[in-house]
Amino acid sequence: KVMGKIKTAAVAESQKLAKLRGAFPLFAQSIYKNQKPRRNSTLTTIAPTGTISIIAGASSGIEPLFALAYRHIVKDKELDREMTFVNEKFASVAKERGFWSDKLQEKVGNIGFIRTLTEIPEDIRAVFGTAHEIEPVWHVRMQAAFQKYTDNAVSKTINLAKEAKVEDVREAYLLAWETGCKGITIFRDGCKEAQVLNLGVGKTDHLNSQSVGERPFKVTGVTYKLATPVGSAFVTINEDISGNPLEIFINVGKAGSDVAAMAEALGRTLSTSLRFSSFLTPLEKAKELAHQLSGIGGRRSVGFGPNKILSLPDAVSIALSLHYGFRINGNFNFGVPLNGTESVVAAKEIREAGANDPATVSVPLNEASVMETGDICPACGASALVHEEGCSKCHICGHSEC
Repeated sequence: KVMGKIKTAAVAESQKLAKLRGAFPLFAQSIYKNQKPRRNSTLTTIAPTGTISIIAGASSGIEPLFALAYRHIVKDKELDREMTFVNEKFASVAKERGFWSDKLQEKVGNIGFIRTLTEIPEDIRAVFGTAHEIEPVWHVRMQAAFQKYTDNAVSKTINLAKEAKVEDVREAYLLAWETGCKGITIFRDGCKEAQVLNLGVGKTDHLNSQSVGERPFKVTGVTYKLATPVGSAFVTINEDISGNPLEIFINVGKAGSDVAAMAEALGRTLSTSLRFSSFLTPLEKAKELAHQLSGIGGRRSVGFGPNKILSLPDAVSIALSLHYGFRINGNFNFGVPLNGTESVVAAKEIREAGANDPATVSVPLNEASVMETGDICPACGASALVHEEGCSKCHICGHSEC
C-alpha cells in the first residue's frame, strides 16, 4: 500500500508534466502506449540508504534494524575508523516502560539484539526484531512487495546470521526470481574477517582481529631435495587433513651454521604466514608466497636454463610450485615436467621417532654445476666458509677464524 500510493502519485505528476512538455521519446513504442502520455519512462527506484540513514539518524527504508547496537567500520585513507551506534528509540521505550538499567544497556551493547533477554517484555522484543532474526524468505517477500510498484531495482541487503546455510541462500535467490525482484544482495554475518557492520559495541579485540592457527598434533607432508647455492636443501611441505598447506621446514647446511639458522627462520616465517588468519585461502597464501620468493638471486646459482636455482628462497618457491602446480608470471615456476614421470622421483618414506612420515622427492639437476658449499663468510659473503682442523677458512677470499 505504501509503495503503491507513491507510484500512483508519481505517475499522476508525470502525466501532468507530459501535458506541458510532451511525453518521453518513443512513448508510442513503449509499454505505456495505451495509457495517458507521461513525461518519464521510469519514475520510482529505491536507492542505497545505508550511510545516508546513519547520517540522518533515521531507519534505512525497508531494511529491518541491523542491530540495536552495532559497530560501523569507516575506511578513511590508510586508517579504519570505528563508529558505534545504539538505537535511541529502544532506550527511550525501555525507560518509559521502566525496565531500563545499566546492566541491560551493557547486555544489549555486547550482543546487539534482545530476542534472548527475557527481562524485556515480549511485545517489545517482537517490535524491535533485527535483521538476523528475520527468516530470509521474509526479507525477500518484503523486497518483492516494494518491487511491484518500483520501476527500477530495489536496493536491499538480505542480512543472514552466521548460522545460515547454503540452502538458505539458494532459497532466497530462487524466491527473488519467482517474485519478480530485479536484483538481490545477500550478506552472511562473519563471512568476511573485516566487514562494515558488526553486531554489538561491547569489548572487542583489535578492529581486524587476527591470529595464528593451532598446529594439529599430527600432519603429513612431502620433502623435496633441491641443490641450491648454499648446499642441498630439504624442503618439507606439511598439510592438514584437508590437504591445505600448513607449514614449511627447510633444512640446509650443518646444524649451528648461519645458513641453517637463516633456513630455519625462513621456514618459521613461511609457516606462520600460512597459518595466519586471512581472507585468502591456504592455497592462495601458498601461491602468493611462491610468487614472492620466485626469482630471488644472489651472487651464485646452480643448474642451467629452466632448471636453474638462484638461491635458497628460489628453491622454496620451486618446491611449492612443484607440489601444487603453481604458475608464476604465466609459466610453471620450474622447468622440469610436473607429471612426476621423468624428473620427480618419490623416494622411500622417512620413518623416524617423532617425524611425520614425509616422503622425500628429489629434483635432479646437473650435478657438475653444484659445488661443495660452506657457511656464509663474514668478509666476502660467499657460502664458502669451511670448518676444518679447528678453524674456519673461506675458500674464496681467504678469511680465516680460529
